[in-house]
Amino acid sequence: MRAPVGPTNLAPCDCAIGRGLASLRPQGGIASWHVLYWLRASQRELASRGTGTTFAAISGAVLREHPIPLPPLAEQRRIVVAIEEHFSRLDAAEASLRRARNRAISLRKTIRSLAVAEGVERSLGELLDGIEAGKSFKCDGRPAAADEWGVIKVSAMTWGSFDDQENKAVTTEDRIDPRWEIKPGDLLLSRANTSEYVGASVLVRTCRGRLLLSDKSMRLLVRQDIDKSWLHLALNAPESSSDVRRRDRHKPLDAEHLAREGAGCATTRAST
Repeated sequence: MRAPVGPTNLAPCDCAIGRGLASLRPQGGIASWHVLYWLRASQRELASRGTGTTFAAISGAVLREHPIPLPPLAEQRRIVVAIEEHFSRLDAAEASLRRARNRAISLRKTIRSLAVAEGVERSLGELLDGIEAGKSFKCDGRPAAADEWGVIKVSAMTWGSFDDQENKAVTTEDRIDPRWEIKPGDLLLSRANTSEYVGASVLVRTCRGRLLLSDKSMRLLVRQDIDKSWLHLALNAPESSSDVRRRDRHKPLDAEHLAREGAGCATTRAST
C-alpha cells in the first residue's frame, strides 16, 4: 500500500502484516492466483494513484474501487494455467541464456589466451610509439549533445566494446584540446575502475565527434608493424590483464609504468 505501491504476492503461510500492507481474501468462486496476476498487471496504474509527501501511498478505499475482470471460475483457472506455462518457458529460456553467457565468457577467455600462446615475450612498451593520457574536466551529469564536447565515462570502456553514449557534457570548453579527441581505430585502455576492469582495453570501431579522453583513460599509440586488433585481444587475455590488475589494484595505472621496458608491467607475446 505504500513505499512502494503495488507489489503483490501470495502468503505461503499464516502471518501478520504491518501498516504498509493490505491483506486480500477473495470470495468463494474467485481464484486467488487470478486476482494476483491481475493486480500485478495493474501495478503501474495503482502506483500512479499513490499520494503523499514523504512517500507514495494508496488507501484501502482506492484498492476496493479498483476494477478487476471476473470470468467464470473455470476460465479464471484456465487463464492462470496459461500464464504459469508462459512463466515456465521464460524460466527455461533464462536458464539457457545463463548457460550460453557462461559458455561465451569461457570461449572469449580461450580465444584471448590463444592470442598470447606463441611468440617471443615483449613488454607492452616495446609495441607502442607512445601513450596519451586524458584530462579531467568539469562536466554536467547528462550526455553531451551533438554540437557539444563530451568526455567519456569509465563505463564507455567497461564491457569489451566502446560505447560513445557513455559520456558527460564538458562545461569548461576553454580547456578542450582537440588532440585528445577520440577517433575510430583508437586503442584505449582503462587506467582506473574496479580491480576487475583496470587495464581493460577497447578498440574504437565507431565514435561520435567531439568526444574526449578522460583522466581515467589512455590511448595506446601502436607501432605500424603491430596489428591493433591482435593487441586488443592480447591485452584482454587473462595472462596479460591479471598482471596489470595485480600490480595496480590500489591506484590508477601510470602511463610511464605501463610503457616502461622490463618493468614487469603488462607483458604480451608478439610474433613480429
